[in-house]
Amino acid sequence: MASFLYPTKEGPRYVKGHAVTLAMVGFAISVYGFMSWYFARENRRRKNGVEDGKIAGMSEEEIAELGDRNPRFAYTY
Repeated sequence: MASFLYPTKEGPRYVKGHAVTLAMVGFAISVYGFMSWYFARENRRRKNGVEDGKIAGMSEEEIAELGDRNPRFAYTY
Protein backbone atom coordinates (compact mmCIF):
# COMPACT_ATOMS: atom_id res chain seq x y z
CA MET A 1 0.00 0.00 0.00
CA ALA A 2 2.77 2.45 0.85
CA SER A 3 4.15 2.45 -2.69
CA PHE A 4 0.73 3.49 -4.02
CA LEU A 5 -0.07 6.03 -1.31
CA TYR A 6 3.39 7.58 -1.06
CA PRO A 7 4.85 7.64 -4.60
CA THR A 8 8.22 9.36 -4.92
CA LYS A 9 6.88 11.96 -7.37
CA GLU A 10 4.51 13.36 -4.69
CA GLY A 11 7.26 13.93 -2.12
CA PRO A 12 8.10 15.59 0.17
CA ARG A 13 4.51 16.56 1.09
CA TYR A 14 2.75 13.26 0.19
CA VAL A 15 -0.71 14.81 0.41
CA LYS A 16 -2.58 11.71 -0.80
CA GLY A 17 -0.69 9.36 1.53
CA HIS A 18 -1.16 11.56 4.59
CA ALA A 19 -4.84 12.14 3.75
CA VAL A 20 -5.57 8.42 3.50
CA THR A 21 -3.65 7.72 6.69
CA LEU A 22 -5.47 10.48 8.57
CA ALA A 23 -8.83 9.23 7.29
CA MET A 24 -8.06 5.71 8.49
CA VAL A 25 -7.00 7.00 11.92
CA GLY A 26 -10.22 9.02 12.14
CA PHE A 27 -12.26 5.96 11.20
CA ALA A 28 -10.46 3.86 13.81
CA ILE A 29 -11.14 6.49 16.48
CA SER A 30 -14.84 6.55 15.64
CA VAL A 31 -15.07 2.73 15.70
CA TYR A 32 -13.24 2.65 19.03
CA GLY A 33 -15.60 5.27 20.47
CA PHE A 34 -18.68 3.42 19.26
CA MET A 35 -17.49 0.06 20.56
CA SER A 36 -16.61 1.56 23.97
CA TRP A 37 -20.12 3.02 24.20
CA TYR A 38 -21.70 -0.27 23.06
CA PHE A 39 -19.75 -2.44 25.52
CA ALA A 40 -20.52 -0.06 28.40
CA ARG A 41 -24.22 -0.19 27.45
CA GLU A 42 -24.21 -4.00 27.25
CA ASN A 43 -22.42 -4.31 30.60
CA ARG A 44 -24.97 -1.96 32.19
CA ARG A 45 -27.89 -3.96 30.73
CA ARG A 46 -26.42 -7.23 31.95
CA LYS A 47 -25.67 -5.82 35.41
CA ASN A 48 -29.28 -4.60 35.71
CA GLY A 49 -30.62 -8.05 34.78
CA VAL A 50 -32.24 -7.10 31.47
CA GLU A 51 -30.68 -10.13 29.74
CA ASP A 52 -31.36 -12.69 32.50
CA GLY A 53 -34.35 -14.14 30.67
CA LYS A 54 -31.98 -15.79 28.20
CA ILE A 55 -30.73 -18.25 30.80
CA ALA A 56 -34.03 -19.15 32.47
CA GLY A 57 -34.27 -22.91 32.86
CA MET A 58 -30.67 -23.60 31.80
CA SER A 59 -28.14 -25.62 33.76
CA GLU A 60 -24.83 -24.06 34.83
CA GLU A 61 -23.06 -26.05 32.11
CA GLU A 62 -25.39 -24.74 29.40
CA ILE A 63 -24.95 -21.19 30.71
CA ALA A 64 -21.15 -21.56 30.62
CA GLU A 65 -21.33 -22.70 26.98
CA LEU A 66 -22.98 -19.43 25.95
CA GLY A 67 -19.62 -17.66 26.04
CA ASP A 68 -19.95 -13.90 25.56
CA ARG A 69 -23.71 -14.26 25.03
CA ASN A 70 -23.96 -15.29 28.68
CA PRO A 71 -25.72 -12.52 30.66
CA ARG A 72 -23.10 -12.95 33.38
CA PHE A 73 -20.26 -12.15 30.94
CA ALA A 74 -18.83 -8.64 31.22
CA TYR A 75 -16.92 -6.99 28.39
CA THR A 76 -13.64 -5.28 29.18
CA TYR A 77 -12.51 -2.31 27.14
